[in-house]
Amino acid sequence: MSQINISWLQWRQTFQKLGWNEPLPQQTWQRLGGGKQIQVEWNDILQLIHSIGWSDQHAQMLWAALPVDTASSSLAPASWWARAAGSCVDGLVLVIPVAVITGLGWLAANGTTIKQKYSPSTHLHSFDLNGSAASAIPVVLVALLVPLAYNYWLMNQTGPTHGQTIGKRMFKTRAVSMDGLAISKPAIIIRLYAAQGIVWLLGSLLMVAVLGFGGVILALLYALLWWVVCPMVDQFNRCPHDFIAQTRPVQA
Repeated sequence: MSQINISWLQWRQTFQKLGWNEPLPQQTWQRLGGGKQIQVEWNDILQLIHSIGWSDQHAQMLWAALPVDTASSSLAPASWWARAAGSCVDGLVLVIPVAVITGLGWLAANGTTIKQKYSPSTHLHSFDLNGSAASAIPVVLVALLVPLAYNYWLMNQTGPTHGQTIGKRMFKTRAVSMDGLAISKPAIIIRLYAAQGIVWLLGSLLMVAVLGFGGVILALLYALLWWVVCPMVDQFNRCPHDFIAQTRPVQA
């Protein structure tokens, strides 16, 4: 969404939707060059808003409210490979630190007492790390809040990086709403928790808890369907969490 093609009618309707009435739409349209249709970038909007003495927040409000030309190449679906690579980068940036923090938190709360068990029937050794359920609460909170902070803070940035994490920026993709507008704050949270967290992660854990080793195999197939097959067969390369949050990945 680096460039937006917009007509005068769309421009005026956008201002009306924001409650910014005449003569502001006409004046700002003329400052951008006028005509029947213009092409604007984020920097154009930022400079325009500053020229009338308004803040960056007003620029972000206008940018997010602008309708996007669905024929524009900026809304072409992100490729499966770009999306997968970006997810891997985010995993390295986010999952590994979270795992280290939660692991250290667990050890600090419970110590390093490990019991070894031997099963005569299987001739296998297993290990138990002692710990209480209460001591796991801070660990769970970290695992829940750190991904939210990471996604919410980065994807809610003002300007052309809106809708992007570090991985998305590196591979030039972004998440937008289905109508092409900037992804909303609720959608960021829904996408992360209601979709990925509850539907995918808890679904996988439930399979493992109920079915044991068979559940592990089923959970892996579930992940394959979620992250690989679904975006391959959808015309917008969406995963199920995109369907739930009403978002889609596009080229940036």
